[in-house]
Amino acid sequence: ALVVAAAAASAADAFVDSGQRADDFCNICWVEELGAAPCVQLKCHHVFHHACLKQRIAAGWSGAKITFAHLACPLCQARIEHASLYRLAKPHVELEEAVKRKALQRLEHENLQRHDDIVRAGGRFHGDALGFALHRYQYFQCHKCRQPYFGGQAACDAGGGGEFDARELVCQPCSSGKSTLGQTKCAKHGTGFIEFKCKYCCTIASWYCWGTTHLCNECHKTQSAAFHGIKMTRRPVATFPTHWQYDIDKVSQDSSTWHRHAQSACPLGVEHAANGTAEVALGCALCRQAQTF
Repeated sequence: ALVVAAAAASAADAFVDSGQRADDFCNICWVEELGAAPCVQLKCHHVFHHACLKQRIAAGWSGAKITFAHLACPLCQARIEHASLYRLAKPHVELEEAVKRKALQRLEHENLQRHDDIVRAGGRFHGDALGFALHRYQYFQCHKCRQPYFGGQAACDAGGGGEFDARELVCQPCSSGKSTLGQTKCAKHGTGFIEFKCKYCCTIASWYCWGTTHLCNECHKTQSAAFHGIKMTRRPVATFPTHWQYDIDKVSQDSSTWHRHAQSACPLGVEHAANGTAEVALGCALCRQAQTF
């Protein structure tokens, strides 16, 4: 029920139960006192303006990377739960469950269920494989289908915050086109674990940008706002060796020297078009992993 007036007995009880007072500021807006507008008491007992809670949930996360801090109570971090907010929160909760499911699948795919941080007593994520997976991986929401898709490891944090164009966040199933070479769909596992070669070098891609281009972590760094050299996307195709692996810290930014890093064959062991010219799918990572063991 809404706590409408601080003078009402139920409202007074709610404020006492929460450890808050009607003349306290709302811990979301910090503009008006709790007693100045309709409030709700969450399952965790904390009280906030009803309108502020609705705005917090609807606003979602900031940045490109999907996070779920907006579903947590600002005071105790417990899940925001109230009957009047159920319908508004439902799609966010469903998205969170999808991200959790995909993160655990990715953890199993990389054979990290027994990582030292998970199994060692005193490890940062001891007994919490899900927490480890959510910390390790990042997911973005596709602008077209609204589903979460894998965006690489979270360590580089290139998709964490700052300004971004949501239209650039497009999952592979929504963007596959005739220009993509190789196997783009697995008969057994669908499209969720199709891996791609970086467009500019012979490394497995971790990023998918602008709904068109796969990049490895190293090439992706050259596209970040913090990089002051020439972006990969602005270099002539002839600049890139046919077979090579780029390292932003070890390879000179002078592309005239890049031929020194050329290799006689693709390090990934695949035949492909010249670097910088086409998207190349490497097939299903799960099937390739199964063949390895």
